[in-house]
Amino acid sequence: MTALERSTASLRRLVAAQTRRLPRGRPTLAPRRPRVTVETGAWLPGWLLRLVCVALAVGCVRLAGAGDTLTVLGVVLAALVLVRPGGVGPVVVLAFTAFVLTVSSDGGWRPESNLLLLGAHLLVQLGALLGRSSWAVRVELRALLVPAPRFVAVQLTAQLVAVLGAAVTGRFELPGLAVLAAVGLAALVLFLTPRLTARP
Repeated sequence: MTALERSTASLRRLVAAQTRRLPRGRPTLAPRRPRVTVETGAWLPGWLLRLVCVALAVGCVRLAGAGDTLTVLGVVLAALVLVRPGGVGPVVVLAFTAFVLTVSSDGGWRPESNLLLLGAHLLVQLGALLGRSSWAVRVELRALLVPAPRFVAVQLTAQLVAVLGAAVTGRFELPGLAVLAAVGLAALVLFLTPRLTARP
């Protein structure tokens, strides 16, 4: 056997040994998982809820008494809500709303103030629900209803405090409404205190 034949045979044995060490088929790949279908209830797309957040943001700016120029700036800031509904977006919009309310308010009570309180709370709640979810997320209506009882309790308290505060500071002349707000607030506190202090 010549030197060339010996080298060729040695090379063949080396290639055969290396080939035997290679995995056969595709054992390194995870087995294919079975397709699973998850039944969901009625849902809303994430992009639609983001647009609702933008509408709430612009609505809050308008309810605060913004003119045309400040409204345009509010629409620009509302783009942050579209991009980051659960992040810095609502915070920036509400800070701007507070600024608009400060520079445009005459100090009197307006019915729009209560709507502004509702819209701001709804914006924060919906933004927190969306969080950092993608545009393609599907949010079930049941998920939107889970925080509803707490939302109603907080909103009712805030509205009663707002009416009572406006009455105490003399922003409107409706003493009967002030007494009603005070009684409602006291009843709400008595109703919520045992539930807030109860151990889980």
